[in-house]
Amino acid sequence: MSASPPNIVFLHAHNTGRFIEPYGHAVPTPNLMKMAREGALFRRAFSAAPSCSL
Repeated sequence: MSASPPNIVFLHAHNTGRFIEPYGHAVPTPNLMKMAREGALFRRAFSAAPSCSL
């Protein structure tokens, strides 16, 4: 029996940057914290195209 493929959720929110709780900042985001604890949290992600207006 083959393993089932993983469930992947890609969450992108414009201009939140890294200033949320999973990245060590004070803005409380309990649901994002739960997702970060139970899944994958990328601290060094890069984009090949502009992705920010700052």
